[in-house]
Amino acid sequence: MDAASKCKGNYRMDFKDKNGKPLQCKMSCSPVRMCGFPSEELTLVAVYGFGAELMLFLGSLKMQEKKRLCHIVAKVYLMRWRIEEYFRFKKQQFELEDLRVMSLQSIRNLNLFEHFKIEDAGALVF
Repeated sequence: MDAASKCKGNYRMDFKDKNGKPLQCKMSCSPVRMCGFPSEELTLVAVYGFGAELMLFLGSLKMQEKKRLCHIVAKVYLMRWRIEEYFRFKKQQFELEDLRVMSLQSIRNLNLFEHFKIEDAGALVF
């Protein structure tokens, strides 16, 4: 957390939450090194204002323009988080954890089937 205290939120980025409400986030980045890998320089991106707590993202992406680097890292991580939430919803809602399949193709087929079920349910709501 010592490295995070150096990040003061130098850049601003606007997001929208799940309900469409605009959010203003502040971000900054700082180069860091991990004890286990002292020769590899990483970038720590701190995001303030997206949630109740400070969000820290660690990546190996290198760029000259720090503002652009902060935006890219924050967007990629937040997009990945949405995908993780979607898959968690599908697993819980349709009890995919209880299904046993023997091949990757079967998993893909089940995923596609669940996707169509969600789309149909969404079409019925509107």
